[in-house]
Amino acid sequence: MNSQYQITHEVFLNCACLVIGSGPGGLTTAKKLVEAGKDVILIEEGDFIKTQDSQKFKNYKKINSLWRNGGITTSFGKTSILYAEGSSVGGGAEINSGIMQKVSSQILENWVQNNDIKQLTKEELDVYYDKILNLINPTEPKSHASSEILLNAAKKLGWKSEALKIAYDQNGNKNSVSKIMVDDLLQKGLRLFSNIKAQKIKYENGQASEVECLSLEKHRVTIKFENLFLAAGAIYSPFLLLKSGIKKSVGKTLQFHPTLKVGALFDHKINDNPATVPGAAITEFMPDIRIGGSVFTKGFLGMFLSEDWKKRSWMFSLSDYCGIYYAMIKPEGKARIFKLPFLPDPVVFVSLEKKDKELLQKALDELTKAVFAAGAKFVYPSIFGHEGFAKYENVSISNFKNLNLMTIHAFSSLPMGENDFCPVDSFGKLKGFKNVMVCDASIIPSAPGTNPQATIMALVERNMDFFLQRQTS
Repeated sequence: MNSQYQITHEVFLNCACLVIGSGPGGLTTAKKLVEAGKDVILIEEGDFIKTQDSQKFKNYKKINSLWRNGGITTSFGKTSILYAEGSSVGGGAEINSGIMQKVSSQILENWVQNNDIKQLTKEELDVYYDKILNLINPTEPKSHASSEILLNAAKKLGWKSEALKIAYDQNGNKNSVSKIMVDDLLQKGLRLFSNIKAQKIKYENGQASEVECLSLEKHRVTIKFENLFLAAGAIYSPFLLLKSGIKKSVGKTLQFHPTLKVGALFDHKINDNPATVPGAAITEFMPDIRIGGSVFTKGFLGMFLSEDWKKRSWMFSLSDYCGIYYAMIKPEGKARIFKLPFLPDPVVFVSLEKKDKELLQKALDELTKAVFAAGAKFVYPSIFGHEGFAKYENVSISNFKNLNLMTIHAFSSLPMGENDFCPVDSFGKLKGFKNVMVCDASIIPSAPGTNPQATIMALVERNMDFFLQRQTS
């Protein structure tokens, strides 16, 4: 284990501020607290593997080390969604594409009105977005064949497109939040414990006092604190509350960006730099639908083809000529998180609305149209049993149970606002508690229709300013 502290026996710890989870929200929280001179412990369920080291891992080792459950967790429902979560220091920022985007003005206005959020305007949030973007310093990646394919498709079809800013430097090295923040925070006094899983919050009369944890080696760890900051992600933050008996409005409004993919074969090589994120997206249908390109390796192509390996395996030998492209939608449907007896992990049930299915139908059709416009010679959609296309034709999803949906974006399970359905207030404080803040994707009011990392960090940065102001007033 590569961490500042290693637990080898049962221990009792004390701190002013305990942060649970080390993703973009958790590290932003820790940074604000440490720089304000607070005594901070940060715990992370996964391991501490530096970004620059993980980039050298082979695919299987990277997935097993950085992703929860080896990269795939399934939800349940009439149309299930496979979702991926980070599980290491850095959280989702270690596994995502690092695309940094602001939410649209219209969606922000909807959040404020629907949830009755106080003191949140575009101008105010832009100040925090700018702080985050200055910290991450995202760049437009070098030219990539899949980027050109998306841009050419948009040009031929007369659609709007966009060059993306991503958390990579000009040399193609990822600038994850852990790479940017952790070493500096450790030098400033942060106590970081990896391989520690929070089990239960103890509280009385609206005052949380300690968290019971287990180390990887099953040693008990009890941490007492003055203030608690939940940043374990949109699924595990509400799950910890449920395990602790805190249930009001918790985990009932989880949303994903349901995402479908196509594998496309071209007549020329497109993978000279296969592991780079394509730096372009088709934005014609945003915020409802966004079309982009996936990170591509032989391993990822194999995972896609394995949806129906018997029919699709022939494409694997032509991997240099293949690309994987996606379309994600902004849904209306919600998912719910359950704590079931005798199960150590959460169970997620998804419910898609009629409009969501209509959007998925449109998304797959427009995505297929785009890759053929860019010169694809054969396309497989992410539908089990589908024969594929040698030319564009309207795609019909006759059975949504055969549609292979996935996502790496989860949010809105503890939405912020003053309305009764919001378990968290306008500034991130858990209602009914004097000293518990939620500081991750859980607080995003609804699906943003964009990559959420910048929004998570901007909202947390804002809310932590309010917290620190309250501390000194």
